[in-house]
Amino acid sequence: MVVESKTDRYVVRCIHYNNSCQWRLQASYSKIRDQWEIKRIESPHTCLSTVMSQDHVNLDSHQIASIMVNTVRINPSIPVKSLITEIKNRYGYSVTYRKAWIAKQKPLAIEFGNWEDI
Repeated sequence: MVVESKTDRYVVRCIHYNNSCQWRLQASYSKIRDQWEIKRIESPHTCLSTVMSQDHVNLDSHQIASIMVNTVRINPSIPVKSLITEIKNRYGYSVTYRKAWIAKQKPLAIEFGNWEDI
């Protein structure tokens, strides 16, 4: 939430400020450097999980497939939601259903063949 917005000063704080999160940031415009500079960050942002996605950009379907290949090989009917939970438990990242579904199809195609090739 923006607390102060001027041509040379900007102050923002978490929308949960004074409740559960004490994060606050102050920035000023430096005429000498001709750029904005962060002057102060108060407290860590403790509620990021409710604000930002916990997906990792490098954790794509190829990476997930290589991680889950043995799990899918042992249990080809494993639900996609179980794969999502396993990734979350192992690595701390939440992946989208779509990304996990695509990742599951890769080891299935290697193990049983691709239905498009028939």
